[in-house]
Amino acid sequence: MTASMQPISGHLQRKHVVPTTSSAAEVKLHHTYRPDGLVEFVPSGLHPVYELIQVSEKKWRDKLERSSRTLKEAVEEYRRRYHRMPPKDFDKWWRYVVQHKVQLPDEYDQIYHDLEPFWGMSPAFIQEQQHIWEKDGEVGSFTLANEDHRVFLAGHSVTGDEEGTRIARERAADQLRLLEEVQQWLPDFRATFTAHDVPYQFIGYDLRSEAVYHAAISEYMDKDSVAEFQNHQRGWSYACPQTSPLRKHNFSATFESSELWEAPKTFIHDHKASMDPCQHVAHVHLNGFLSSREEGPVLRKNMVPAFSICSTRLHSDILTVAMDMWTESVAEDPEWKDKKHDKLLWRGRNTGMLFKEDGKWEDSQRARLVGIANSFYGHVYVLDSASSSTESVISPHSAPLDLLNEKMMDIGFSGEAIQCEPAACEELENTFTYKDATTFVDGNGWSARFKRLITSNSLVFKSTIFPEWYTDRIQPWVHYIPIKNDFTDLYDVFTFFHGDVDGNNSHDDIAERIARQGKEWSLTFWRKEDMVAYTFRLFLEYARVMSRDREAATFRWEDVKG
Repeated sequence: MTASMQPISGHLQRKHVVPTTSSAAEVKLHHTYRPDGLVEFVPSGLHPVYELIQVSEKKWRDKLERSSRTLKEAVEEYRRRYHRMPPKDFDKWWRYVVQHKVQLPDEYDQIYHDLEPFWGMSPAFIQEQQHIWEKDGEVGSFTLANEDHRVFLAGHSVTGDEEGTRIARERAADQLRLLEEVQQWLPDFRATFTAHDVPYQFIGYDLRSEAVYHAAISEYMDKDSVAEFQNHQRGWSYACPQTSPLRKHNFSATFESSELWEAPKTFIHDHKASMDPCQHVAHVHLNGFLSSREEGPVLRKNMVPAFSICSTRLHSDILTVAMDMWTESVAEDPEWKDKKHDKLLWRGRNTGMLFKEDGKWEDSQRARLVGIANSFYGHVYVLDSASSSTESVISPHSAPLDLLNEKMMDIGFSGEAIQCEPAACEELENTFTYKDATTFVDGNGWSARFKRLITSNSLVFKSTIFPEWYTDRIQPWVHYIPIKNDFTDLYDVFTFFHGDVDGNNSHDDIAERIARQGKEWSLTFWRKEDMVAYTFRLFLEYARVMSRDREAATFRWEDVKG
């Protein structure tokens, strides 16, 4: 299987409780909120974590309160967001949502983002591209079809090894299980997936934006128009606007990750925006999936409707639900007051890229995390944990890494070195101590164990550049803690909850509340019914954009029965 950088999901477990406050009123902003998803710390303001929690709580309340309550409201909200009527049988989808108590019925912007470019291309052209992709797709693809309201596996390609073939078949079966419950209401379609845990489709920003423009004016790009973008440009930057930082980045210049720790302190306020490598150049150097391809791959010539369970902001895959390691329920975890550990715990394999002897694997996400969390040398500048929500925070202070790590971190690789050339494997095992494994260890791609962690009465820290199907349906700082991909905010955020190395000024009650809210979210917003509802709506939308008569495949009030 192709390697990618695994999002890091760690969790904090604390024992004691310290009183604190959390205002539910309108939040007065002290810090600078940037459009790239980060908030820049301004000295003498409210502690940024206090502020981020309050801002996020308000966002979550507002999102819940404005949710559609009736089919009429849902149709009107759809038209407001996407400037067209919903797909045919939207009422049947709504009936499923109501019967199964699916919440946030308007939050499906990811589907719109993934499918919108195809509205700027003719259905005949897209069908032709789908046929080519199905017939000649990469090793490890599979196709699902729905005919006469029966969904089935229409074909798959072998992956070249027994394990890869097993995973591909399991992932095809996962998608079938999500579709079978609603197949009676789905129109005919053929959809081809990559079975790998990394994205497939990398096209240029110019082609994608031109397709979206044609969609906005209700026109189609013809083959000749698409062909104008068929060049041999290479590089991640070509998936970005010309004015973006990554498009202007000089890949031949030396990149030093240590310099990131000297920049002004920033924290995440919009997790999805913070994942965008176009705006955050460091991602292409600090994420193994991106950095292992150096400046990036050659652009694909055509845009095909390629489904994937993992994508980035640089790719144009149609994101679907990943079922790997999803669990209906988990064993009972200790109540917060009974938890014995007060450190950030993480275990995982040294995956994320192929570790080569001459590669820059030291900058890969996992190697950096394990490296800094086990360092006995150097120092970092850390914001003090404010004693209350009214106390101003002046500036960070210098703190020795060895003491911070001893008191706060329990992080390490598990098992033995894998996914590495022999010399690199030896260097990895000489550099890092491989600790005993825990259950549900992360592998490649997105964070497959996030479901297990967020249901465990623990405060989950998550660092990723991979948006997921539920990203618009969960709220950072309310249900989990977002951490930057470069980890420069890790000690500041952890100190806020943990307190200093002696536990002074901890905010254990806030940590307990977020842990509880995370578990409640998992049990009420991430059920099988929620995944089915997403998949149901995705394939109603997909079938319409692939239909040669899109008007006939559009929702009309006169077709509603009952």
